[in-house]
Amino acid sequence: MDVPNYDKEFFKQKKPGVLQKVTRVLGLDEYNHNIVYNCTYLQYIRINMAKKQFQKLVKEWKDCGPKEVFEGVRDNFFFGFLGATIVVFIATRADLMVLFGYLSYYYMLGRIQNRPRYVTDLGKLIVFPIPSALGAFTGYKLSYVLQGLIQNL
Repeated sequence: MDVPNYDKEFFKQKKPGVLQKVTRVLGLDEYNHNIVYNCTYLQYIRINMAKKQFQKLVKEWKDCGPKEVFEGVRDNFFFGFLGATIVVFIATRADLMVLFGYLSYYYMLGRIQNRPRYVTDLGKLIVFPIPSALGAFTGYKLSYVLQGLIQNL
């Protein structure tokens, strides 16, 4: 259900307290029943803020191209992947793998640090943290497989 944007005058008339209930008939559904929205003032603020945040992310997605987002996701995934594999290689004392892990990790670190920083919420909330975390988890899981393959060579 889409929550309408209440105007400030509506809340000024009611003078809601923090926990006072706000009830408003939004309209009719497909069965001609009233759609009533009940919430506290704080819930209303949270819903409105979440909706605005989502709309902002959608706008930022439209402003930048999919290629730019894909490059950011790819780089951040590998950055997280390489960082997690180093930990496993150190824990298992695979010295040669630690060396290659550090070389590749610092190569990616240079690439990450020398790019323009994320100034949009899309970059700060989605493009950097999610792929990095997924890459780190994948690196943690696959590093044992990589280590086994290298040791069997």
